[in-house]
Amino acid sequence: MPKPWPIARKEKNFIVAQRPGKIKERSVALVVFLRDLLKEVSTFREAKKAIKAGHVEVNGKIVKDEKFPVALFDRIFIKELKKHFTLHLDERGKLKVKGIDTKRYGLRPTKVIGKRILKKKKMQLNFEEGYNLILKENKIKVGDSLLLDIKNKKIGKVLPLEKGATAFLIKGKNAGKYGKVTNVKDKKVKIKLDDEEKEMSSENLYVVEENEFK
Repeated sequence: MPKPWPIARKEKNFIVAQRPGKIKERSVALVVFLRDLLKEVSTFREAKKAIKAGHVEVNGKIVKDEKFPVALFDRIFIKELKKHFTLHLDERGKLKVKGIDTKRYGLRPTKVIGKRILKKKKMQLNFEEGYNLILKENKIKVGDSLLLDIKNKKIGKVLPLEKGATAFLIKGKNAGKYGKVTNVKDKKVKIKLDDEEKEMSSENLYVVEENEFK
């Protein structure tokens, strides 16, 4: 199992693997989310039954595939509980479930990892999760994060990778921690982390809103 999965290796002989499509180290199958992370059911059968009945919504859509990958920052709604959740990393770099309110459920953080100029002054933004968005020419840069309106599939807010931004670390020995960006140069970013300034690749972090952790 990938290290970010918060599942004791000696407790499970087998674990359900998620379908391809999202980064394996930072995602789990929906059935694993319900049984092993959220712990609202105790067996694979109970989790699968709830999923097949249409009781689970991921990023605004009902999902009936028990192997559907649920990833870091995805928004999950459990109808029977009438509660909203997301996936974070704790300070050990392990995936953890966090409850969120309705307003935050509607906006999902995502990171721009590429952009391509198209015809008629349009631009395609490519996101870490594997999907893309086509917009008119804009000033959004690779490394910036966006809050996407999951209902309307539009940009709710741009979170630039710049001095003063809140950075959440997703890779390396500091995964799960966050700090303030103090300098950005090319793909190198300096961050004030635990009262110490550290330099790292921009690939190791996400720009997020401060209230993403509240």
